[in-house]
Parts: sequence; structure tokens; C-alpha cells
Amino acid sequence: MKLEIIGIITYLVPLTVSLLGAVSIFGNKHKGVARNLLSLTLVILTYKFAYDILGVLDLDLLQLIAFNAGNLLWFVAPPMLYYFYISLQTHNYELDKPAFRKHLITGGVIFTFSMLILGLLPIEQYMEVLNFRFQDSPTFEHNFYRFALFSLGTPLLFLQWFFYYFLLDRLIKEQQTYYGKFYGSYEKRNEQLMRRTFHFLIAIFAMSFGVQFMQITNPIYIILINLIQGTLLYFVISAGREQIDIKSYRMYKLSSHEEEIKNNKVVNEL
Repeated sequence: MKLEIIGIITYLVPLTVSLLGAVSIFGNKHKGVARNLLSLTLVILTYKFAYDILGVLDLDLLQLIAFNAGNLLWFVAPPMLYYFYISLQTHNYELDKPAFRKHLITGGVIFTFSMLILGLLPIEQYMEVLNFRFQDSPTFEHNFYRFALFSLGTPLLFLQWFFYYFLLDRLIKEQQTYYGKFYGSYEKRNEQLMRRTFHFLIAIFAMSFGVQFMQITNPIYIILINLIQGTLLYFVISAGREQIDIKSYRMYKLSSHEEEIKNNKVVNEL
């Protein structure tokens, strides 16, 4: 079997890992919002890997449809992961749906603009942007639309990932201050796993973008990158499973110190 074919087949590695991970997490014995949020995040990642395959196979029409539908999905992944961490901080957490819906506005706005550009830009030039195969355009107007479409894609998605990592970092520091000396080994472990998940997912999106943007066709590189993505996803799934499994014990330990934490907070305020 030629290496080129093997390279294409390996695109199924991260897709399969993320899909099986979603099923595995959703089947976790610890039911609750945290389990659901993480499994849905992995479903979104599965969709992203399926979109990458459409680009490799040059299925332009399906890729175009998947890209615009994807704007409603993969811009949901960072806030969903952030809320996953929030859900781990309360024993019987209930998702604040009105507050969460505000985090979905970004995807809706980007979807609207991408569909608007679809009506203003010739299809072949639209696909050039999606596949990062830029060619000279005869008009300034079309170049502007192409640049706008490109900016609405991966660059803005990266900014969103880093923004939510900033929110995560701020939340963790607030918890460290609140819990003080009771921010013990389980809390540190939960923090470590959450940071690792964000780092690995940002790396996965970066690799996916790099392959497309740099037009990497060497099958050895393709195989290596897909295997690395699959491995990173495995660690993401393992981290999420561990966080869900230790949640009850973490919250039990913290609740036993809650009275003392409140008393210390009152004393500090005085």
C-alpha cells in the first residue's frame, strides 16, 4: 500500500479516538453536567476531524457545507470546555443556560458573516480560502472578502481558545485565593489536568491548521501528525475521565472545610 494512501487513512486516527472518547465519557458511571459537556466537546472535535478529511479528499461541496455548519460548532468547544471545569467545582452543578447561551453568540455571528461572504464571493475563490490556495484576484473587493473569510476562520478560533484559557487561569487563581491552605493535592491535580487539556487541544488545532496552511503533502509528516493528534486526544480523554471520577471525593473534602474557609474569609475581610 502506498504511503500516500496510508497517510489519508491515518486521518481516521484522531477522528476515531475522539468519537470513541465521546462514547466512553458519556458512558461514565458518574452522571452529571460535567460528563455531558466533555462528551459533547469531543463530538465537536470529531466533526472537526471529519471536516479535515473532506479537505484532503477535495470534496469541495461537502467541505463548503461542513465549514459553514462548523462555525456553529467548533466555536462552541472552548466555552464548553471552560464550563466543564466550572461544573467540576460544584457538587450538584446545574448549567446556567442563559449565561451559557451568551458564549454561543460568537459562533452565530461568524456563521452569519461566512454565509454573507458566500453570497458575495465566487465559489471557486471561496474554496481557495478554505483550502489556503490563494491566487491573484482581479478586484480589490474580492481580495477583501477573501481576507475577511480567512480571518473569520482559524485565526479567530485561536484567539478564542487563548481567551478562554485566560478565563480559566483567572478562575483557578480565584479558587486558590478562596481555598487558601485547603487548595490541596486533589485541587492541584484537577488544575493540572485542565491546563493540560487546553494545551493539548490548542496544539491539535494548531497542527490541523499547519497541515492545511502549509500545504503539507509528505505522507510521512501526515502520518506522524495524525498519530500525534490521536495520542494527545487520548491524554485529553484520560484527563477528563480522571477529573470526573475524582470530583465527588474532591468536593467531599472541600465541603468538610467549608465552614472554616468561610470563617477565615470573614476574618481576612475584617
